[in-house]
Amino acid sequence: MVGVKNIFKIKREDYLELPKVEHNHFRPVITNDSIKCGKISLTEYLWYPYDENGLTITNEDELSSIPFANDHLIPKKEILKNRKGIKAWWGLTRPRNWQFEKDSRLYSNRFGNSDSFGFDKTGKCVIEEGNAFIPKRTFNESDYFFYLACFSSNLFNLLLSIYSKQLAGGYWYDLGAKNIKNIPIPNIHLTSISESNAYAKLVELGKELEKGNSFVKQVIDDVLKNYFYPRS
Repeated sequence: MVGVKNIFKIKREDYLELPKVEHNHFRPVITNDSIKCGKISLTEYLWYPYDENGLTITNEDELSSIPFANDHLIPKKEILKNRKGIKAWWGLTRPRNWQFEKDSRLYSNRFGNSDSFGFDKTGKCVIEEGNAFIPKRTFNESDYFFYLACFSSNLFNLLLSIYSKQLAGGYWYDLGAKNIKNIPIPNIHLTSISESNAYAKLVELGKELEKGNSFVKQVIDDVLKNYFYPRS
């Protein structure tokens, strides 16, 4: 998504040093190091001059009024202009248009296992390299926590070993849509599931994961085996 390594990314401490008026040109970025056992930890920010309508900076005069652009982007203008397929040289190579609008999303690393899923309930994050799970039907916050629990379970590793592509070097899998789309998971749009005790329990366990409490993974396995995968 970035296109030119490290030009558009800054550390969190550098972001906090910027004038607040510049903060709206950045979004917290999820990298391969950001997700662990259901929790997202943000340490970097990405230059992201987009809103729901697209680019927010339409010309170089506007760009030159932004100190970060003057210090970091304009000196590298010729390098940035040489990228293919860009609409404006100060924009990202692949900004992923679906991220223009801030919305709560479930993310994963591109490759990984059940420790590689996290939920951004703020809707502010963008992802550098990985996957976002965008539901075809409306989700509420509890639904995301439910699936965070499901995907973060040890049982999900077993399902990945059956349905996904295992990578060399350990229990790592391709988490892209084409590899995991056939994994059988509970359908929260069925009232028999959304109104069940198991759903309520997994939502609460997902919230614990999001806080960093990975010790609940065994409890999640127990709930899934008792209610949804009794033969596993």
